[in-house]
Amino acid sequence: MPRLFGLILIPFLGACTFSSPLSGPGYTSGQDLEAQGITEVVVSLTEAETRNDNQARAKFWSYIRKIDASLETQEGLIASSKRTEIFGSRSWTMTVWKDRDSLRKFLASEAHVAAANDVHRMVQRGRFATFVLAAGDLPLDWQTAEKRLATDGREMTKYVGQDR
Repeated sequence: MPRLFGLILIPFLGACTFSSPLSGPGYTSGQDLEAQGITEVVVSLTEAETRNDNQARAKFWSYIRKIDASLETQEGLIASSKRTEIFGSRSWTMTVWKDRDSLRKFLASEAHVAAANDVHRMVQRGRFATFVLAAGDLPLDWQTAEKRLATDGREMTKYVGQDR
């Protein structure tokens, strides 16, 4: 009976996620960005499903740690958050920027370019979305973020699934 109970729980546990709160050098939860003169922000979302391979997953998380460390020095970053399935292979990132130029500079950064050039070895499927949001709508919850990825997201076809 305990084994059967465990088998019944597996689908439910696979959907369990852990997320970090939205935080960063330009944002504290509940903070009024509009009081600082920031009325709109640029939000970048990603969703990645890692390959079913321990080496690929380890490499993926190594890149995520390097990117996280680089975020601290990125001009224009307001905040970031990560979310991951506890017993699954999907992960999400959310970054909030003061403008599109700040996001472009981050995308061209060494840490991000290295990960993007190697993503096809680690990820079997991925999506991303970028949009403008009223600063007063922060923090953006993950349920809303997932809906935006589903409706406005684009597949990472340029990198994922290609043998380079």
